[in-house]
Amino acid sequence: MDILHDKLHTLIAPVLQRFNADFVALELKGSKSNMLVRIIADQDGGITLPICAEISRALSVELEMDDLIPGRYRLEVSSPGTDWPLKTKRDFERNLGRQVNLQYRAGDTTVSIEGTIQQVAEMEVIIASENGNVAVPLASVQVGKLKLRW
Repeated sequence: MDILHDKLHTLIAPVLQRFNADFVALELKGSKSNMLVRIIADQDGGITLPICAEISRALSVELEMDDLIPGRYRLEVSSPGTDWPLKTKRDFERNLGRQVNLQYRAGDTTVSIEGTIQQVAEMEVIIASENGNVAVPLASVQVGKLKLRW
């Protein structure tokens, strides 16, 4: 499936670029004769359901033309969801201004912080917490999750 994964990635990436969407993940599940192709995409501030539907229609056309998947398959295009971990610089950039819960390594200890993503630099993210701004090196982030407002 690695070859199929690579070929699909190559086909999907330009379609997502046309919609100014980031390619977050590609998941292939099931058997070769009945596969689920799940694409996780996102945009600055979050991707909407109508955009996911448009991407899905565009990808369906491309997948049918290239005929990369033998047998039947289901295509899903969705957002990362609120429980998707924030890992990369781009993950934090897309969520600038949003509330987050982070755990990160500081020496030999794990530190937890809650606050707003204030700024994202090449090597760090600035979190505005109730105790002031905290610069967290991206490489030290262990768990980053969006905080939901209810």
